[in-house]
Amino acid sequence: MDKSYAVFGLGEFGRSVSYELMEIGADVLAIDKNKNKITAIADDVTMAISIDALNEMAYEKLGLNNMDGVVVSMSGNLSASIMAIIAAKDAGVPLVIAKASDDTQRTIFKKVGADRVVIPERDGAVRTA
Repeated sequence: MDKSYAVFGLGEFGRSVSYELMEIGADVLAIDKNKNKITAIADDVTMAISIDALNEMAYEKLGLNNMDGVVVSMSGNLSASIMAIIAAKDAGVPLVIAKASDDTQRTIFKKVGADRVVIPERDGAVRTA
C-alpha cells in the first residue's frame, strides 16, 4: 500500500517535495491557497486542492487523519504554518515536517507539534560546504 502525504504550500520547496514523493510512489495531496499553483501541479500529483490554511473549517475536507505524513512549507506565513501543523497533529498524523526560515520559526514549529523542522537554506549550505 502506498504512503500518503499532504504538502501545504506549493512554492519551490513544496512543489519539489511533491514531485519527489510522487517519484517514489507516494500518494500526494498538494495544497495551496493560490489556485494558479493548484492548476499547475494538478496533473502531476494524486490530488490538488486550494484552501485557505487560516480557515479552520477548511481542514475538515482534507482527510488528514488518513495521511502518513504532512509537509508544511509555508514559512512565509507563520500563522498559516502554525494552523496547518496543529491541524495535522490534531488529526493524528504521525509525521509532520515543517519548513522554517530561521531558528525562531524552528522553535515555534517544534513547540506547536512539528516532529521535524528543516531550514532548507541552512541545510543546503551545510551539505554544500
